[in-house]
Amino acid sequence: MDIDSERSLGMRTGRPVAEDPRAYKISARLTAKELEEFEAYAKRHDLTNAEVIKRGIKMQLDQEKQESQ
Repeated sequence: MDIDSERSLGMRTGRPVAEDPRAYKISARLTAKELEEFEAYAKRHDLTNAEVIKRGIKMQLDQEKQESQ
């Protein structure tokens, strides 16, 4: 099948669609000191900003779950 035929059949090229795509974005306003501490933490632990945020969310949810038991 040639490329034009694939396109007419709705087939797409590129990366496959993820099962659970990260389609949502959040933002937060921080003071200069909070940002400095945040970035220092990420650097010390060799994490990206997104990884620090995701771990923080998970930690809070896990803590809440433990408190409710």
